[in-house]
Formats: sequence, C-alpha cells, structure tokens
Amino acid sequence: QTPIIKATGKRYTVNMISAISNRGHLQFMLMDKGFNSEVFKTFLQQMIKYSKRKVFFITDNQPAHKTIKLNQWLEQNNDRIEVFFIPPYSPELNPQEYVNQDFKTNIIGKKRAVNKEQLKDNINHFMTKRKQDKPQAKKYFHHKHAQYVA
Repeated sequence: QTPIIKATGKRYTVNMISAISNRGHLQFMLMDKGFNSEVFKTFLQQMIKYSKRKVFFITDNQPAHKTIKLNQWLEQNNDRIEVFFIPPYSPELNPQEYVNQDFKTNIIGKKRAVNKEQLKDNINHFMTKRKQDKPQAKKYFHHKHAQYVA
C-alpha cells in the first residue's frame, strides 16, 4: 500500500540563524520576526557571551551583516569577536549552508508540519540533536569547499 503523508497544503515560515564551529559547537536561534542587523547583533552577543576565546565568525554578505551600527558594535568588541566575509555568490564556502541543507532535507522534506508551532518544534528538535552530536556537526566541514576552515 502506498504511504500517505498528511499535509495541510499551507506554508509556514520560521526564521533561524545558526552558527557552527570546526570543533562541532552549534548555536542557533529561532525567531518569528524577520532577520535584520539587530537580530544578528543579538545572536553575536550570545556567541561571545558563551565563548571563552575570541570568536572568528565567517559569514555571507547578507546586507544585515554589514550595517553601520553593527560595524560600530563590532569595532567596540573586536577583542571578543571578528567577522570575516566569504566572497559574494560563494555559498559552498560557508559550512553553515551544509547545516541548512541537512535540516531542510531531514525536517522540511520528511516531516510535514501541520502548523507553525509544529514546524518550530521540528526545527528545534533537529537542531538540538545536531548541537548534542559534535562528531556529526564536525562533518559539515568535510565538504571539499569548507575544508579551508576545518
């Protein structure tokens, strides 16, 4: 008998920001509102709050990553964090893109949410599992284009 996947046909949106280290540390934050430089700054503040060492953060060229206010904050905190940008249109150089692909394949593609809360729960559960599995998290750096930061 052919399996049937129950789905509503509706689309739900949950925004997520996450970061991964080559040591297998994974941090993430889910949000209902849109992504902007204030959200990014809050995430970076959490990163340095829980890090004993200076954070070297590699990211893409999303406009929210490059605002004047954010750059001022980064200058004030350059002893705790430094941000580096990958070249434009080079997502394969960003290990975080492999995390995103993993969760989209294994959550969005396999567990159809019937409402927004279930989608958030599915994402939270998956990312928490990945956060607890450091060997798995380190594998995102095994892709040939991401090995430069391994």
